[in-house]
Amino acid sequence: MWKNRHFKNHTEVHNMRLWTIQPPEVLDAINKTGEFVCDPHLSENYTDFKNAYAWLIDKMNEKNIVCIGDKPTLPLWAWHTYDWKNNCPDLDIVGRTDMPNVCIEFEIPDNQVLLSDFTAWHDVLNNWYSDDSTSEAEWQENQTRYAELPPNEKEQVKIKSWDKVFDISPFENKWITRGRFIQATFWRLTKDMIISTKEFVSKEY
Repeated sequence: MWKNRHFKNHTEVHNMRLWTIQPPEVLDAINKTGEFVCDPHLSENYTDFKNAYAWLIDKMNEKNIVCIGDKPTLPLWAWHTYDWKNNCPDLDIVGRTDMPNVCIEFEIPDNQVLLSDFTAWHDVLNNWYSDDSTSEAEWQENQTRYAELPPNEKEQVKIKSWDKVFDISPFENKWITRGRFIQATFWRLTKDMIISTKEFVSKEY
């Protein structure tokens, strides 16, 4: 059989370094079974943010970051960038103050991860129109234009505006900051991905 030896697949996959904050039970499960996936029924605030999670899952599917398996689940969450840097977040701030947390440092192929701006993500969580204005005057103009839209069109524009959360290019001025805090969503954390773990109790929110 003839084989083409002159062309190669130039789509390269690289490992991405991430940090996820979890209760100790998650690490126990990984050590016991070799992996962890999120159970929606055990996820905090799932009911309140169900529509936001569903939208995010659709976006992951569009990027071919697809959950494997029959059991319904939610994406897992991790830090990619904290205060402009790809490193461990401030453990005095990011975890729970009333009980132990575990910071799990791990690497995962970048084609299994969807990155988004942590600050802008709150527009999706709160079902708000996501505005990327860079000044107060621009913000007022955009908000006025949005408020004047017919209800059906307003809903479509709002949902379309959420795509802005995937713009993680670094930018900051007096009105807006983008790319300073970047979150990562993915489906599965396996034991072989883990680089290090650290148990801690956060000092403040």
